[in-house]
Amino acid sequence: MEPQKAEEFLTGVMNKTREGRVPWEPTAAEDLVALIGGEFTLRVFPRRRLTSVDEYALVLLDAEDREVARVDTLSYNTLSDKLQWLYNTARDQALRVDETVDKLMGVLERL
Repeated sequence: MEPQKAEEFLTGVMNKTREGRVPWEPTAAEDLVALIGGEFTLRVFPRRRLTSVDEYALVLLDAEDREVARVDTLSYNTLSDKLQWLYNTARDQALRVDETVDKLMGVLERL
């Protein structure tokens, strides 16, 4: 995929994630998935390296679970910060981090 198209794809997913319109869900692994329009699946995930550098990938799958497009930090290193933001934001939404922390704070107040 051309770098400009990869950035457009990533930016579009980021914008809809920021708006809360991408239904990210956690998986048993560190992957996060979102079913889009009954036809597509988005998957974002980290890949841990032996070094301290994390790599991230955003993958588009079609209805037959075939990989159609991939934007990752290895192929598009200029998009590394955006991929990391997407993963962290999607993770926070999927795990409902704000709600969970608020709930914990309420429990702590009662102690």
